[in-house]
Amino acid sequence: DARSAHCSKSFGLNRLLAETVSRTCSSFGPDVTGVSVLGGVAIGGGLTKGNPYLCIRRGIMLTLKSLSVKTEQGRAIFQPTNRIKPEARTSIMERAKSDVEKKVSRLVKFLQNKNKIPRDSKRELLAIATDLQEQCQTLYSTIDGFQQDVDPRSGGGRRKGKPHSSSSDLEYYSSEEIENLAEQESEIDELKSKLEALRNEAEEKERELSLRVKELERELRDAKAECDRKGDLEEEIAMKASESTKLGEKNKGLRSQISGLELVLKETGDEISTLVNKFGKSEIGLTSRIEDLKCQLRNLEQEIGFLRARNANLAGSFEAKRVEERERVKGLMDQVNGMKHELESLRSKKDESDSKLKNKVGEGAETNMQLKSLKEETEEQRKEIDHLRGENQKLHARITELGSFETKNANELVEDESKKKLNVQDSDQKKLVKEKDDTIRRLSAKLKQQKDTIDKFTEDLKQSKRWSLGSSRELKLNPSALERKMEELAEDFRMKIEDHIRILYRRIHVAEQIHLESKNAYIKTRDLAQENRENRERLSFYETHFRKIKDVWENGYERSMKKLEEGEEHTNRVARLAEEIDSAKIWVREKKSESETLAAKLECREAQETLLKEKLSKLEKKLAQEGKEKLRIAKVLSKYEVRNKELEIYVKGREVELLSLGEEKREAIRQLCILVDYQRDRYDELKKSSSILKISQNT
Repeated sequence: DARSAHCSKSFGLNRLLAETVSRTCSSFGPDVTGVSVLGGVAIGGGLTKGNPYLCIRRGIMLTLKSLSVKTEQGRAIFQPTNRIKPEARTSIMERAKSDVEKKVSRLVKFLQNKNKIPRDSKRELLAIATDLQEQCQTLYSTIDGFQQDVDPRSGGGRRKGKPHSSSSDLEYYSSEEIENLAEQESEIDELKSKLEALRNEAEEKERELSLRVKELERELRDAKAECDRKGDLEEEIAMKASESTKLGEKNKGLRSQISGLELVLKETGDEISTLVNKFGKSEIGLTSRIEDLKCQLRNLEQEIGFLRARNANLAGSFEAKRVEERERVKGLMDQVNGMKHELESLRSKKDESDSKLKNKVGEGAETNMQLKSLKEETEEQRKEIDHLRGENQKLHARITELGSFETKNANELVEDESKKKLNVQDSDQKKLVKEKDDTIRRLSAKLKQQKDTIDKFTEDLKQSKRWSLGSSRELKLNPSALERKMEELAEDFRMKIEDHIRILYRRIHVAEQIHLESKNAYIKTRDLAQENRENRERLSFYETHFRKIKDVWENGYERSMKKLEEGEEHTNRVARLAEEIDSAKIWVREKKSESETLAAKLECREAQETLLKEKLSKLEKKLAQEGKEKLRIAKVLSKYEVRNKELEIYVKGREVELLSLGEEKREAIRQLCILVDYQRDRYDELKKSSSILKISQNT
């Protein structure tokens, strides 16, 4: 919105400038006015693209260029002015002069209005206004020269009056703009200080990056020193260290390239600043330069991101190497596993020997213990038999309890049948209640009908009263008899209705009592049904439990009989085992010495295995740390390479812009030279024309 408002304000100012240029050029002839109109259109059309004030300057330069190209036509235009009468010529020149003065005064007033124009564009607008006023002064001088030729008395006063007023206007406006210029210069200084601060921040960031790289190099050196202590992994770590040093050298080269590019950028910035100062020392160039520097700073801040991306690419190569290292570690682990298998085989042999020893010792001990155990087992079996007999008695007692429970269940079944009968009675009572409800509904319908009849009867009474009032004189003579009859009929009817209502209330009360009794009976039957279900579930549970107890008792009895048979067999085996015990003791003594030697060997192998595991864990940790550090370095280097490419592209673009600016500068200087030559030629031609006019007047 601010940009659109700014463009809209500058559009009116540019139209005003175009009109002034066209009016000033209209005094030189029809061809030149056409060129000025084209210049004004170029100024107005340039507002839609880029900076509006640059468009103003370009439009004015186009008009000047067109004027310089058509110097020949301008000379041809001024030749016919000798043929025009002096009065018409002076009137034309005065009109042009008055129009230019009006436009210039409007420009300066518009510049003084601070609310409509930004501060950055005032200096450039003042320069344009001064250029126009200089052209006006040249026109004043030419007009005064013509007027002196025509009327030397009146021309001197005018020549002294008008330029003086214009110069006083310029002095007045320039004195008011001095403060604004000072403020603008202070703002420029602030912007320069901000630029210096941003540069300092960028340098600090570069220093931090360099310190970080140095730290990484130190860490790599430390890792290299640690890797030298290792065995098989020394060569691979040395290769990685050499790669890291190469990356460090590349990083240094990138830094040197970045510094060179920064110097080139500074040189290009200086050249651009000189060009901007030569083109009027406008603040637009400074703002563009500030924006470029900000973009550069942003790009420098983004270098870290690009370097990280580069390191990510290098991370892939490091990961591949890490995979190779892992494969080697796996080979070592396979060797360790082979050693483990050997240890396990030795352990298995030891376990077998130990098991044999234990078996022999156990057999010897068993022969000794079996004699004791058989006696104990016989005693235990007797105890178990006694226990089983006690359990059998308990089971018989339990069976009797279950029989009593079955009788209870039979009683409960009888109760269930009674409950079923109660349910049937309940259903019958429900039917009666429904019938009574139907009767109540019928009675309520009859009550409604009777109420309707009462209402009809009251209406008939009202009609009869009305009829009695207007029917005849006889009725008028004895109204009391009619009223008595009516009252008697009403009382009889009321008594009948009250009797009916009492009967209905009694019936309703009886029906409610029956309903409550049936409801209570239904609740009782429902509770009995629930208890019956629970009793059935208990009966099924007790039956299953009784079956389980019976099965357990039968199994225990069979086991006790089998144990008695096995006891007889054990007595025969004891004699055999006693003979083998002596031979087993001798063999056990021999195997104990062998087992002790094997145990010592196993302990040595286990110690070696623990040491190898610790070494492998340390190596894996070191490799992981080195891989992370190398990934970081690779990311930083990748970012520097990406940044270098971007800076090269940026430098090429800046070189193209500088070339275009140099060409524009040359064209502007050439156009200014042409304009100066053109003005000189005009001046010479005006002198010649004035001399010719003097000669013609004298003649």
